[in-house]
Amino acid sequence: MKDILKKIARESEEILALAIVDEEGLIISQYSKPNINFDIEEMASLIITPSMRLAEALSDVNSEEKLEEMVVFLTNTIVILYKLAYETYLVAALKKTPLYGKVRFIVRKNLVTLKETL
Repeated sequence: MKDILKKIARESEEILALAIVDEEGLIISQYSKPNINFDIEEMASLIITPSMRLAEALSDVNSEEKLEEMVVFLTNTIVILYKLAYETYLVAALKKTPLYGKVRFIVRKNLVTLKETL
């Protein structure tokens, strides 16, 4: 699993770190590029609970809607949360760039591989 995350991260210099986390915040696998100034394991485990609560709140909009993707823009970083399978999630930390859609595409095209690996 770590090799797959590493391969995804190498596809774009804007991808700083990736982590797969379960709904309780337990890290399944992670990969970080050298010299980043945050701990992807800590961030991924802490972001999952508020994300699930927000997804619950938004389910009132349409009870059939499920969280597929959540994007958070910070000062220098973009954090994207993707639903994988079996209550697991991919947390991607990216360098903030106006062209984040390109990086988002790189991550999204690899979601099937990650889901199949789980």
